[in-house]
Amino acid sequence: MPTREPPIILEPITTSSDQNAALIFLHGLSDEAAGVSDIGAQIQSSSRLPYLKYVFPNALENRDMMTRAWYVQSRLAPKPVPRPELEDDEDEDGLLQSVAYVESLISKLANEDSIPLHRIIIGGFSQGMAVTLLLSLISAKFAGKLGGMLVVCGYLPLEKRISQLRADHGLIDGQTPGRTKICILRGKADVLVPERYLIIAKDRLAEAGYTETEENDRSASLVIKEYEGVGHTITGRMISDIATWLEQIIPEK
Repeated sequence: MPTREPPIILEPITTSSDQNAALIFLHGLSDEAAGVSDIGAQIQSSSRLPYLKYVFPNALENRDMMTRAWYVQSRLAPKPVPRPELEDDEDEDGLLQSVAYVESLISKLANEDSIPLHRIIIGGFSQGMAVTLLLSLISAKFAGKLGGMLVVCGYLPLEKRISQLRADHGLIDGQTPGRTKICILRGKADVLVPERYLIIAKDRLAEAGYTETEENDRSASLVIKEYEGVGHTITGRMISDIATWLEQIIPEK
């Protein structure tokens, strides 16, 4: 069995127990925690969210793909395939195993660090977004209970299985959001994850009760922001917008 590298942890600059909060952020395919931990370092260096703890987990080395991955990646076609049998099978087992691992990280933050669930944010880039959105919709432990989901340049996997997976975990469409907010950031020039996957995710999230409103509406359960000329990457402007959204969702008390 492959062993998992431990997460990279950035401890909060201030340590008041009244203000503690955490962000778990998952890297993308063929990357590692070190590849995204600069998000936390940049936010900390700007003196924003000094009370926030950052957790950057590592995916396992995937033997089928011979790289680090949260699951075996299926093809993301720019247009729907003409026949369902031509679609790639998705790695449901790998996805659910990754969801379970992230759930264990959430439980550790809640139980060992005494961070309230509504002040824990889960996020991810590319494959990390896929695992995060799946958790937000099917987790019997945490759906609707966390502060938010912050996802960048990815998609919602197992789209045709979501309803059954939700039912299996006792979740009902239209009742998920609770206090949880979702923020989706995407580069308009992203050719690795075509735009149609954003539409699929938005439609499926709407079925689960997440409604899109204006970006500056703090009551919004779903915010989507796209960036002109940006591809499959995280830019400095995105990181600044991430910090702004986090300040709204988990403000200093």
